[in-house]
Amino acid sequence: MILHFSSRRAPFVSIVVLALFAFVPQPASAALSADELVLICNGNIPVSVKTAEFYAQARLVPPGRIIKLNLPAGEEIPFEKYEAEVVPQVRAFLRDNGLEKKVRCAVTFFGVPIRIGAKRQTDEDTAEAAELRRQLTAIGERALPQIRDVEQIAASLDPSFTPRVGEDPSDLSARADHALQGIARHMPPPGDPRHKDLLLLLSEPLAARQSPGWVDGLYWPSPMGKTGGWTA
Repeated sequence: MILHFSSRRAPFVSIVVLALFAFVPQPASAALSADELVLICNGNIPVSVKTAEFYAQARLVPPGRIIKLNLPAGEEIPFEKYEAEVVPQVRAFLRDNGLEKKVRCAVTFFGVPIRIGAKRQTDEDTAEAAELRRQLTAIGERALPQIRDVEQIAASLDPSFTPRVGEDPSDLSARADHALQGIARHMPPPGDPRHKDLLLLLSEPLAARQSPGWVDGLYWPSPMGKTGGWTA
């Protein structure tokens, strides 16, 4: 948890409060003891340090809990500087002082930026994003025939079933969920022989089926999604 003494809400903080409310009693469920705090201020701004020291004295925060960072003036800090300097310093302070498991909340003060700038995309980031897109596309191509098979089963159970459209990863997930919900609504009762066959069909990877066929009155579709249906 991070408390920041500012009137604006920062994207990277968990909770933001105004300095005026610092000493307002909180519900017991949200209470933090002074021993669970670490205070972060801008070592380049005297008023930031003084505010942190005053807070530590008023809240009876144990000595040695103030982290004075070398920060730029302003509300935003470049992402690279935050990653390279702020994060390592805070982690090292907690580790070196044996506070990693004790501190639950970091309180930042005036002078500490409240926003982290956008991360600049490197060539490595671009290549990684392209590879992830390629993998998602490949997964979608492998999943699409199986989803079509499930949609055919749903249509066999309910002639009014209308499959969803789209082949993006999010679309495929929605299509599969829609088809499975349709199957669940029209599942044959447990006493019906088709009930067991249907469960077996849905529990095994459809892609492993090499050819379509009829088994005990149930059409087993092929991975390529040939049309089928229930027998009368």
